[in-house]
Amino acid sequence: TNERMQLETRLIEFQRDVADKIQSSWIVSSEFCPVYMFGRYNKLARDVPQSMWIIDSANNGVAHDATSLDVDNMPLQQRKGRNSVEEIVAHAVQKVLQCTECRLHACGREDIDVRCLGNGRPFALEILNAQLPITAERIQLIMSAINSCEGLNTEGDIRISRLAKANKSLWEGMQKMAEEKKKAYCCAVWTDRAVDRAALQQIEQMARGGHGVDEFGVPCLEITQRTPLRVLHRRSLLDRKRHIYNLETVLLNPHYFLLRLTTSAGTYVKEFVHGDLGRTTPSVCAMLNCQADILQLDVVRLYDDLDGGDHFISSHSIIDSTNSNDNSSSNSSSY
Repeated sequence: TNERMQLETRLIEFQRDVADKIQSSWIVSSEFCPVYMFGRYNKLARDVPQSMWIIDSANNGVAHDATSLDVDNMPLQQRKGRNSVEEIVAHAVQKVLQCTECRLHACGREDIDVRCLGNGRPFALEILNAQLPITAERIQLIMSAINSCEGLNTEGDIRISRLAKANKSLWEGMQKMAEEKKKAYCCAVWTDRAVDRAALQQIEQMARGGHGVDEFGVPCLEITQRTPLRVLHRRSLLDRKRHIYNLETVLLNPHYFLLRLTTSAGTYVKEFVHGDLGRTTPSVCAMLNCQADILQLDVVRLYDDLDGGDHFISSHSIIDSTNSNDNSSSNSSSY
């Protein structure tokens, strides 16, 4: 019994000695829950990407996620384009809401050299650790800063509209919406041989008489697009069915014309024009039986169910029918 009491005493003394030598410290931190916003943007410049584009010279100029790179110490020549849409918007949001980070998730994306006009592309923002709540007044401050060409938007590269507070489900569903929407385009096309109005009317008739229907039974021209060569390094090699609606043209001169069309989501419009060495069939190049290429391309309308979106009507003409036979360039003013 005495030995047991002695052992217990020693154990207590040992525990006290260890407790005195071991020091514990706690660091407590807290963050605000992410908040979300919805809006639409117009991209008015042809050298502004949607997100920062970092060129990897050792990997054929492939774009990287800038969040994983030391952007501040990166040589300017490794960056393609100027300030991105995401950077311009995030700069204004961070300044007004005093958040640590702002991420943009758009409903699809256009190429860096393509403008986005019309009703604008929908986007969602995920705002991390905002010190100030989203209010109507602060929303107006953000929109005013961007649309007044302040901050990173001094060149007036973008405009935003319909900015409002949103919920997380919008952020999570943005990609699915991008896979379902239709878009209208306008592009300037060059041909290597002279074409006339009759030749352009022929491709319009071929498009209207394509005898195809989409998944909703809407008449269209069905095309097959093999993964384009320009994106083959980052896209799976597949043949994809896409749909062309409302294809119409305006002849500018024997070698140039405007092409306006509406397409299903995921259509490569540039490849539909030049054919991509036969990887897109049919193509404008094949229908005209000559070389053709896009000089400039604009997104002019997006059809979606979000605020500011339009509803697609397949029978709606995107060029005034009274001017469809005009061979002059007077109809190109809106382009």
